[in-house]
Amino acid sequence: MTKEFYKGFIECYTNDMRQRGICPCFLVETSPAAPWQVEGVCADGRFIYIRERRGRCTVRMAELASELYRSAPVLEFDVPENWTNDEIIRHIEKELGLLLIVVNEAWDM
Repeated sequence: MTKEFYKGFIECYTNDMRQRGICPCFLVETSPAAPWQVEGVCADGRFIYIRERRGRCTVRMAELASELYRSAPVLEFDVPENWTNDEIIRHIEKELGLLLIVVNEAWDM
């Protein structure tokens, strides 16, 4: 498979999701030391940052990467102790109308 094939596939997939009112976001896990932290970019151009600490999840989104960490949270919620990272992802998707795809860990890139 060529780079062009993958690029075309992602573009078609992204367009299909947008037509259904869902915004895909591609995320990278960025902190192996933290309980859980991911960041990335969404198909609509916004940047996204998700952080779970001590049972509290915060989601921030911004038009510019430089504004991401200073922006007000778009979603905050308490995370039940028995939830996995996948369950956190599904909750955020449902609340914000996003499709969150964790593509890699930053320390493995």
